[in-house]
Amino acid sequence: MNYWNCLLKTKLLVALCSSLFISACQITDNKNAKSSADTNKVNTKEVISQYMTAYALHEDFDYFMSFYAENAQLEDVIRGKKVKGKLQIRELFNWHDPKLSLGNSVSAVVVEQIKVFENSAVVTGFFMPFVYDGLKFGPWKMTMLLTLNENGKIIEQTDWINYTPKVLFSNDPDSNLTISVPKYLLK
Repeated sequence: MNYWNCLLKTKLLVALCSSLFISACQITDNKNAKSSADTNKVNTKEVISQYMTAYALHEDFDYFMSFYAENAQLEDVIRGKKVKGKLQIRELFNWHDPKLSLGNSVSAVVVEQIKVFENSAVVTGFFMPFVYDGLKFGPWKMTMLLTLNENGKIIEQTDWINYTPKVLFSNDPDSNLTISVPKYLLK
């Protein structure tokens, strides 16, 4: 009887070890699958940091534009400008304007903070002093709201830039005119 008891205990031990081994393999496979999914997930802060670095360096405009999705939308709230698509965004930025110079600044923009919320980020900082058509501008405070698609491309950008001197920007459209206040909120 001792022999059968020992054999039964051995079989139970082998069965238990086997099931633990199989269970461990499944857990490892699930972790690998999750890890693989996490790898494919866009790291919003990393993408926005790279974008802002390209913005700051102000050198490779094609690389800078590569951060945008084809159908991206950009709104400059203060100047009342809205554009859609990479071509219009390219024209709005107009980096190759011969009248534009960074002057003594080694960076176009300084990022003070990036706050990430899933696939969106709020960037605060300021534009460094620069020269346009012989006039000195800046520094200008700025806040940007950037939203990425599942491929890590910017699909929406909203800028609030404190342009000065204000008199030079007085001909820009009033972005407040596009606000449609619901009638039920009025007396």
